[in-house]
Amino acid sequence: MMIHHYTSVKNLSLILKNRTLRFGRADQLDDPSEVPFRTDRLGPHRFFVSSWCQGLRGEAGLWHRYADRDHGVRLSLPRMPFDWTRYAVEFSRMCNIHGHMKKIGVKILDVVMPFGEETLFGNGYMVTPTWTDLPNAFGAPVIYVDDPITEAAKTVVVDGERLTIHGDSNRLARVKGLAWSDQDEYRFVLSAIGGPKLDYAEDPARYREAMMDIMESGAKIGFDKFHPDVPAIFVPFGANAFVGMTVTLGPQISTEDRIMVTQLVHDLAPSASVVESKLRTRIRPSGVTS
Repeated sequence: MMIHHYTSVKNLSLILKNRTLRFGRADQLDDPSEVPFRTDRLGPHRFFVSSWCQGLRGEAGLWHRYADRDHGVRLSLPRMPFDWTRYAVEFSRMCNIHGHMKKIGVKILDVVMPFGEETLFGNGYMVTPTWTDLPNAFGAPVIYVDDPITEAAKTVVVDGERLTIHGDSNRLARVKGLAWSDQDEYRFVLSAIGGPKLDYAEDPARYREAMMDIMESGAKIGFDKFHPDVPAIFVPFGANAFVGMTVTLGPQISTEDRIMVTQLVHDLAPSASVVESKLRTRIRPSGVTS
């Protein structure tokens, strides 16, 4: 299955140079009703999304909205673009929580995730695995429904202070209203909590101690507002992510940008191909719309 991502030439340059994919926090996406479930513990501020398309349905609108008003590019990939790591991470300590000694910490055993420890333990956040079968659940189509709130209730149930999640909570970030269905969207979704504002690679032990400090404080307030304040998470592409990639030039891309994109792909993703869009749009004078 091919997946497609519309973006600007500037963002393409960052993607190729840094070999990372940006996951934006769901409460900053175009649709203000993203993640139709909101409590202090769980809501759009906990999810990070990278949006793609399964096909070319709604192509004209996608070029205009997400690819710099027809002046950008479309990336097309033939496979999941990440490398997978099997984790065996565990650290904890005993803490006094309201007069009771409790163990707090992190335990991730025999879970496969599409990134390494430096992404799992990020500066200002920690990714939280939500499902054991991530290779088959990390990326999935968006679910378009007439009533997103009712659909979300199939995954999360609130009973007083009790929060029950049925299945993969990342499904909440794939529920949208029917009005958006022309985008035929395919999403990669991460869930995260707030973490230390430290570089994990510089001192893993210090990071882990700081993470447990944050978790102890969270336990004392029931983990309310226990979410990251970073606007995005950047996930590295896999070693072979760009093999077989196609970069399609926007219908109104400038001559200068066409040359730049061709050179970028040649230098940074030589196994990829650059093609022209089959969509044709009329060039209008500045400020003129129809």
